[in-house]
Amino acid sequence: MEIEQIITILVAIVTSFVAWLKTREAAETQNFFDPESAVVTPPKNTPTRSYYMSETVKQFILQDAAPDEKGEIYRQIQDAEAHMDETGKATPYVITFRSGRWYIIEFGQIAGGGSPGAPVPVV
Repeated sequence: MEIEQIITILVAIVTSFVAWLKTREAAETQNFFDPESAVVTPPKNTPTRSYYMSETVKQFILQDAAPDEKGEIYRQIQDAEAHMDETGKATPYVITFRSGRWYIIEFGQIAGGGSPGAPVPVV
């Protein structure tokens, strides 16, 4: 076998291995974001911004809150994100307002909500 053939085979092996690693990582990420998957721990390379609440969503939630209630709602968000940091798991949580209104938050996005009088779900 000539040296060029050996180099070509080695390059092919390395390329195949890298492709396999990327496919595996992509599958882990898809499972993390799949609501029907049991995977709740984000893969190592998943940035927290992909499952923490963005400033835009926070502003949307806070827009109708009473001025003296905004700090409490913001604290609920911070506590939930701190819990995710501690556990390493992206878990859904509920933000409640004094008025009885609530939002379910999943992966930093509003996944549901209810008006005063509607039962607040346990997530």
